[in-house]
Amino acid sequence: GLEGDDKGMREGFEAVLREDPNDVEALNNFASLLMEEEATMGEAEALLRRALAAAPNCTEVVSNMAFLLSSPGRGKRDHAEAEAMFERILGSEEGERDV
Repeated sequence: GLEGDDKGMREGFEAVLREDPNDVEALNNFASLLMEEEATMGEAEALLRRALAAAPNCTEVVSNMAFLLSSPGRGKRDHAEAEAMFERILGSEEGERDV
């Protein structure tokens, strides 16, 4: 389970999200913490889906979601969704470079 420091961080993120349930940065960072443990992957995915709903073009959120969906043990549909997300990130970064 989550050790001392992580437990404190978790409580901090939960407090922020009680104030603002759609705080994209908090959702994303909390999900990153939860992705470190296999047992909390489902919770991480739920947080990232909320973050994506609030900020569908946030590269950090999209890349975390793609990473989570591409992890071993996920099904073909998840891997396909992850691939589409990685392509979206690469496409948006190339677009920014052309400016």
